[in-house]
Amino acid sequence: MATQTVVLFLHSIPPTQVSWTLLDQEGVLIETRLHTDLTTLTLTAEQELIVIIPAQDILLTYVELPKLSLHRLRQAIPFALEDTLINDSSESHFAVGTYKPENYWPVAVISQEKMAQLIESLDHFQLRPTQVIPVTLALPLTEARWTVFCLDSICFVRTQDYSGFSCEIENLGIYLDAVLLETTQQPTQIDIYSEHKVPITLKSACPIVHYKAREKKLIESLAHGIKTQPYINLLQGLFSTKRKLAEAKKFWVYTAYVTLAWVGLGFFSHLFALFLLEHQAGKIQSAIHVVYKRNFPDSKSMISSKSHMEEKLKNLLTQASNESFLILLANVSHAFSQNTGAQLKHIDYRDKQLTLEISANSFDDVDTLTQSLQQYGLAVKQQHAEIVSGRVKAALQINSGDA
Repeated sequence: MATQTVVLFLHSIPPTQVSWTLLDQEGVLIETRLHTDLTTLTLTAEQELIVIIPAQDILLTYVELPKLSLHRLRQAIPFALEDTLINDSSESHFAVGTYKPENYWPVAVISQEKMAQLIESLDHFQLRPTQVIPVTLALPLTEARWTVFCLDSICFVRTQDYSGFSCEIENLGIYLDAVLLETTQQPTQIDIYSEHKVPITLKSACPIVHYKAREKKLIESLAHGIKTQPYINLLQGLFSTKRKLAEAKKFWVYTAYVTLAWVGLGFFSHLFALFLLEHQAGKIQSAIHVVYKRNFPDSKSMISSKSHMEEKLKNLLTQASNESFLILLANVSHAFSQNTGAQLKHIDYRDKQLTLEISANSFDDVDTLTQSLQQYGLAVKQQHAEIVSGRVKAALQINSGDA
C-alpha cells in the first residue's frame, strides 16, 4: 500500500515541463517543484503517482443512458456521442464517471493518439500512474459557485462536478458569457484564482471574486482537490492499469506453460525413443537367436555367434560357388542394394531362372532396377506391371546372360 502520493501536473502533452507535489499518507504537503522535467522525479515502491493533464484537448460532457454494465456502457457511449464529436469515434477514448440521477453519465473524451502519446512519454521515465485526471476536474469545487484557475496564460474552469472547460485568458469573458447563457442553474459567484488580476467584464450579472494566488499555491490546491472532489480517471478501457497488469500476467503465465510443455515434450520424447530402441533391440536379438539355433541346433549358447555364422556362410559359398542360383542371387542382391526405390517381395528359382516379384515407388524405379541387373550381364524380361495401393507391382524373369 502506498504511503505517499506524487501528484504530477503536466503543463503540456508531450510533457516538456512539469510541476509536482509530494503528499504523505494523511495528505500533508512534503515537497513541491515547479517547471522542472521528468528526470527529477523518481518514484519508490511506496509512492503512488497521480497525473493531472491539460484540458484543452478533452471534452467533458454527459450522455443520457440507463444503468448498464461497464462493458455495455463503453459500447454504447461512442454511438450516443457520435454526432457531437469532431473526430471519428473509433479514434477517440471515452472515460466514464459516476452515474447521475435521471440516466445521466458524465464522460470525458480525448483522442486515443493523445492518450497513447501521454502513456508512452511517462513509460520512457518508468512512470506508471494509477490515475490520469483532466485539470478541470481537479479544481476546488464549492456548491453553487464556479472556480477558475489561471496557469500558463490558460484559464481552467470548473462549473459542476463533471463539467468545465479551458480557454486562453483573453477569451475568458467570452467563454463564461456563452456557458452562462446555456446554463439553467446559474452560479451565485465565480471565483478566479491567479497571480495577477484578470481583466474581465461579463454581460451577466453574476458576481466575480478575484483571489491572488501564486502558481505554487495553485499547483498544491490541485493536489488537495483530487482527494476530496469527484473526478474521472482517464485510465479506463484500452488504457486501464488493471488491464495492462492482467495482460502482462497472462502473457507470462502463458509463456511459462509453453516452456514447461516444451521441456516436458522433450523429456518424454527422449524417453519414448529409448523405449522403442530397447523394444526393437529385443526383437532383433530374438530373431538372431532363432537364426542361430536353426543353423547350430546343438549349440547351448550364442558365444561368438557372429564369427560362427560368418564361418558357416563362407563354407556354403565355397561349396556352391559353381551353382548358377547363387551367382544369380549374388548379382540380384547387388542390383537391389544400389536401387532403394524397389523392394523384393517374393523370389522363385526354377530351371536356372529367377522370378522376382517386386514393389516399387514408380515405373522409373522398375526401369532403373532392370538396367542395373542388365549391367551385371543378366537377361531381364518383365512379365507384367500394375499399380496397387499407390505402388508399382511387377514380375521380372532373370537368366544369366549366356543362358
